[in-house]
Amino acid sequence: MPFSICVDTRGRILGLNPADMTGNTGWISVSEEALTQRIGMDTAALSDALIDENGAPRYLFADGYACARTPEDRAADAQDAPTSLAAQWRTDVENALVELADLLAGGE
Repeated sequence: MPFSICVDTRGRILGLNPADMTGNTGWISVSEEALTQRIGMDTAALSDALIDENGAPRYLFADGYACARTPEDRAADAQDAPTSLAAQWRTDVENALVELADLLAGGE
């Protein structure tokens, strides 16, 4: 069964979808075997584990196969980004909640 994966310019796997997404930027079609053979997990487990706790992609698509990235490569991603997407989202939500609380309290 073919799958679509979204890869960035460095080959890091950012998304996985069983639907054909190849008409969208960054998406390519690959076989299930190409996704699972070197990683040793099924596509459902892979889909749930694409991004680590720091927001870095765990897998790379190279030489026609998905393979695990080293912890050092993932750590370098975390150093490159000032904040992870999750941390930025949390900050945005906290700021919005503070503004909402001020409005509800009659502030401006």
